[in-house]
Amino acid sequence: MFMFVATITAHPDRADRLAEVLGELAVASRSDAGCREFSFNRDVEDPLVFRSIEVWDSVDQEAAHRETAHEKRALSLAAAEGLAVGAEMKIYQAELLPAAED
Repeated sequence: MFMFVATITAHPDRADRLAEVLGELAVASRSDAGCREFSFNRDVEDPLVFRSIEVWDSVDQEAAHRETAHEKRALSLAAAEGLAVGAEMKIYQAELLPAAED
């Protein structure tokens, strides 16, 4: 299993629009093959900063996700509308730990 974490900084005047685009991307991406989790979070202390958490069964499935229409649409909108001023992605290989027994 693989975890992808991205930090995206919104243009100061476009943060709410970026939140809309990211929300639509998250909903659509959850149906992609191999997707275990796909969510975006907005930083409470700095509302211009968004973080994604993605968990995929394989790196190949995440790569396939980057070729989907919804991913390309989100990237295209972000670029065309100048929604973000910076982004950084880190990739972690993660092992899912068993839940503790109650």
